[in-house]
Amino acid sequence: MVTDDLGDRKLSRSNVEARMGGIEAAISHYQDNTTPQLVLLESDSDGPEMLKELDRLAEVCDPDTNVLLIGLPNDISLYRELMRRGIAEYLVGRVAPQQILNAVTAIFEEPGATPIGRSIAFIGSRGGSGSSSLGHNVAWHLGQEYGEEVSVIDLDIAFGTAALSFNVETKQTLEQALADPTRLDDQLLDRFLIEYDEHLRLLASPSNLNAEESMLTESLDRLLGLLRRRSSFV
Repeated sequence: MVTDDLGDRKLSRSNVEARMGGIEAAISHYQDNTTPQLVLLESDSDGPEMLKELDRLAEVCDPDTNVLLIGLPNDISLYRELMRRGIAEYLVGRVAPQQILNAVTAIFEEPGATPIGRSIAFIGSRGGSGSSSLGHNVAWHLGQEYGEEVSVIDLDIAFGTAALSFNVETKQTLEQALADPTRLDDQLLDRFLIEYDEHLRLLASPSNLNAEESMLTESLDRLLGLLRRRSSFV
């Protein structure tokens, strides 16, 4: 089941090693090997036996290692005892790969961290390839499908068509937003973003052949950071 999750982008940088044998095999292996950040265990033992095995595992595990346990007993007293022993999460019965992924994500989520939106880029191999139209339509559908805020940034400084595609007029453009990264904040961003509907916001390009195209990486990074903190998709 764990290997089913490896295609997910959240685990794209993870190194996963699968071994058979449950808790006993983990005890044997980690007696002579360093424990990783996360150990995922599956056990068919009853509650008391499981606790004994985990106590032995704790003797060979690094203190900072997170343990995610899958077991059969559905017992609130056992769950509380597992939490008291420092188990990061306990899942009961036959679990789906998505449940494991959600549990792993929750374990490594920073407490109080501000959720950030997902960034999606559309890049055409040449002019007229349709990447702009595709990006605009995907942005609109994301807003309609998920009911969350979507921000569209038109990075084609000279030939951008986002404002034309959405039939909006813009007074302030991406070029102005990137002019001075030290000025960028949430209040200034509100002035630059055009509200298309209740979900979609647009930051248009100047569509000017004489516009300055040398955008500072620092400016763009700050802009994307601000947008991803306020929008689910950028």
